[in-house]
Amino acid sequence: MFSIFQITTMDSWGSGVLKPIVMYYPGYAIFFIVFIFIVAFGLLNIVLGVIVESVVTQASSNIERQQKV
Repeated sequence: MFSIFQITTMDSWGSGVLKPIVMYYPGYAIFFIVFIFIVAFGLLNIVLGVIVESVVTQASSNIERQQKV
């Protein structure tokens, strides 16, 4: 679990985790690359979702304010 967390946070994952594992099990390189892409996509999706939700909330608030005036 710590290794996966280290890869997710990109904290010295190349030299500390990836090289020793891929040295003995080369097939795991594909797993780690796919994992990084999925995690990066998921985190980007979460950040973008928060931004979009904030913009939609502000837009609806502005529309309500304009209708009151």
